[in-house]
Amino acid sequence: MIENLKEKYSEIGVDVKALDHSDQILNANWLITTSQCDLIIVDNADKTIKLVKPNGDVMSEAGGEGDGPGEFRSLINPYIGPDDRLYIIDGDLFRISEFIIDNDELVFVNSTPFKYPPDYHLQSIFVDGDDRFGVFSKFESYFEPDNEYFLYRLDDNFQIVERLLEIPGNERPKYEFPEFTMYLENIFAKRSYWSFSKGWFYFIRSHQSNITAYNLQSGQLKHIDLELGKRENTDGELATFIKEEYGSLNHEVDKDQYWAVLEESEHLPIFWEIYAKDNVLLLPIFFPSFEYGLSLYIDEKTEDVIFFKIPHGLDRMSVCGQTVYGIDFITDTGERDILSIELKK
Repeated sequence: MIENLKEKYSEIGVDVKALDHSDQILNANWLITTSQCDLIIVDNADKTIKLVKPNGDVMSEAGGEGDGPGEFRSLINPYIGPDDRLYIIDGDLFRISEFIIDNDELVFVNSTPFKYPPDYHLQSIFVDGDDRFGVFSKFESYFEPDNEYFLYRLDDNFQIVERLLEIPGNERPKYEFPEFTMYLENIFAKRSYWSFSKGWFYFIRSHQSNITAYNLQSGQLKHIDLELGKRENTDGELATFIKEEYGSLNHEVDKDQYWAVLEESEHLPIFWEIYAKDNVLLLPIFFPSFEYGLSLYIDEKTEDVIFFKIPHGLDRMSVCGQTVYGIDFITDTGERDILSIELKK
């Protein structure tokens, strides 16, 4: 994988720094950037959202665990629009909460309850001016193999208006126990990842290197072929390394069955996420080497593709200007560092 990258694309140097946020952020789980390059951090420890300056200073905090206005039981896939209005899905309370940023302060605006057809589960939302969109998974239960993902147009109350696209992928591996059989999500199985940016919906399958972009107004499809080929699962040392890196994480199934999905796969994943913002795409590569991780940086304006080194566990990435931010989920201490990566272009 690394040799393929070096043959096709240029590598750039980076300056990596950890944000000094002391103990104000306990368990960072999501990160997005505002138009001013401030950070919105979701802290799972106390179910709060925090507005953080690039130097790590926490300017404002909102939310908290509960059922009241502006409180949360669960927080998934925060989205911030061009006007810096923040939207957060609460999958347990079945509502979407909105916040604005006023003089470096997070201010709760309102919550909109939602109700969807049986077996439909809201995964992420996108707001572009007066238009609203949502990605839904559709499955009966974790005891059935069927698993579909769809993109829908939504109304002002985040209710379904029109199906726009079926998203391929998201295959779930089978786990057999003495009492039952389950089908769970697994990063080693074939999955699709998606992101929104300026009227476009991007998605990519983890085991392929073709990005598809769907225009949310015209329905036009465009494709970006990174020409990286397939990634044969033939490196036993890499599989052992991945087990060691993931060994400290909590999994929903027993270790033997979890690792069997990795060992029995014909191909390893190439990517494990996609992030889009301001004509820039970030694609972190799934464990490319023992020494370091890598991410692709694609500038759609110039059509430049470059890659740069990142920690192996860097996820929830976002970009603002020439700086990439992310959360390092795999560290020696078990704590989640928030990193800024300055690109030396």
